[in-house]
Amino acid sequence: AILILVVVMVLGQFGVQTTSIIAAIGAIGLAIGLALQGTLQNIAAGIMLLALRPFRIGEYVEVGAISGTVEEIGL
Repeated sequence: AILILVVVMVLGQFGVQTTSIIAAIGAIGLAIGLALQGTLQNIAAGIMLLALRPFRIGEYVEVGAISGTVEEIGL
């Protein structure tokens, strides 16, 4: 990210119009963020499970129509 910022700044010093480059970088960032939205949400949920530990290994849980014993907690 810093390298891209430096390249854009250098291009600006050489007289190149950087507004369109910055807009394209923003659009690319938005597209990547939307594409990874579900994946990042699942990773965040896994990290919260690891940090908060609402379930213990060996504990019996029932979620909706599914029930069972917790064998492992991970991402």
